[in-house]
Amino acid sequence: MNRPQLIQEIISGGFEQYDQAGLIDYQSLNRWIRIELQRFGSNIMVGNETTLTVTNGKTKLPENFWKLDLALKVYLTKLQGEGDEQDFLQSRLYYKERTEVEYEWTNNLDDDIGFHKMVDFKCTTEDVYFPNYQIRKYYGNGQYLRLTKGFNKDKVSKDCNNLSRKFTNSCEHQINIMGDYINTNFEEGYIYIQYSGLETDQEGELVIPECNHDRISEYLINYCRLRILKDIYYGDDDVNMVNKLNLLSQDTRDSLILAQRDAEWHGAQGWKNAMKKKKAERMSKFEYMLPQK
Repeated sequence: MNRPQLIQEIISGGFEQYDQAGLIDYQSLNRWIRIELQRFGSNIMVGNETTLTVTNGKTKLPENFWKLDLALKVYLTKLQGEGDEQDFLQSRLYYKERTEVEYEWTNNLDDDIGFHKMVDFKCTTEDVYFPNYQIRKYYGNGQYLRLTKGFNKDKVSKDCNNLSRKFTNSCEHQINIMGDYINTNFEEGYIYIQYSGLETDQEGELVIPECNHDRISEYLINYCRLRILKDIYYGDDDVNMVNKLNLLSQDTRDSLILAQRDAEWHGAQGWKNAMKKKKAERMSKFEYMLPQK
């Protein structure tokens, strides 16, 4: 189950009337679900990776971000695409990047396999889709980023590679995580990150962990329904509504206890070792992006 499907569950069961009356704030619903999922911590987190664009010295973290495992400053080395070339040539992306990278157009993205054999560095790729064309962006020449003094330790894993002075002591470029953003000491560029975070599906929607007894989704439904009623009836002295709120409050507390137990069971089933193995595999994959000393 993903977040939109969970929201449909929340709205059903008597809450349709509030939705039809326009009394449910979907932006708040999405935020409540994300925040409450993070409550369960490492027991439900998985390994993720992405490349972020820095503009005016900062970049927004992915919504599912929890803790940083690795951050590299990387450089865009090539653009390759297929589809409507004229739309691509007129895009802001192309005009911003064309003087910095090699540009190539092809009708077959599989041709990029030979590209790796013709260069002396390795890279990671990112596919970007637009209505009339798609491009593949190549990043390479990775450099470690140093965390500034006073960085938010809650946002960085204890095993984060960027904590090692061996790798970062002489690094020119620095980062700091503040709220939902990474701040940098360089104005423009790209950052490749590996991080622990909430699981997402192919569409980028948050996935609700099923665990053993599916208690987390039950808790989220109760919690969000309680928040909806509180927002609608705050200050209302209707006795029936007060009783409904009290009952839902108790259900929410009880379901939270069961959800926490379910998450702990989920975290104890060996998935952590599997995630560490996956992280090691991902790290070795990109180690050769770094300059060899």
